[in-house]
Amino acid sequence: PLTGVAEANSAYYVSTQGLGVLNGGGSSWTGIGPGISTIYGIAEGPSETLLAASYGIFSTTNGSLWTSFGTNTELSSYIAYSKMGVVARTTSGGLYVSTDGGTGWVQIPGLTNVGPITFLPNGNGVVGTTTMLATITTVPPAITPLPIPVVTDVKSVAVSNSYSIFYSDT
Repeated sequence: PLTGVAEANSAYYVSTQGLGVLNGGGSSWTGIGPGISTIYGIAEGPSETLLAASYGIFSTTNGSLWTSFGTNTELSSYIAYSKMGVVARTTSGGLYVSTDGGTGWVQIPGLTNVGPITFLPNGNGVVGTTTMLATITTVPPAITPLPIPVVTDVKSVAVSNSYSIFYSDT
């Protein structure tokens, strides 16, 4: 299945479970990446593309050479990169953010069963869980549930430049 999509410098990247990372578009796709076949998510950052894989997080600036990103070796299911350089990743243990290029990770307290994450234009995050949709701040680390009735098992979340939040829980 398809697990992530990102666009960088007019190139499209998709991540899949089983085939790894592919780039291209239309009818032509080429396999690239660090040789890891289980890829869970992909995120476009200010200067690099990040990939959450079964053996940690990897980064690339050119789409062909992938290197280990930061100190993380834990399985990350979802990943997001803000325009301000904040990276967020979800693991079985919760939600973690890094403001220093992956060297240090801070856990956002109070979250379990964490799902997809994205960033608002102001740098705050939006995360979905099995029981709620919430915004997060990284300094100080905090979570604020959004007043949305009966959210169950958020599958995807996206935001617009006008701060509209879109999600799917089906």
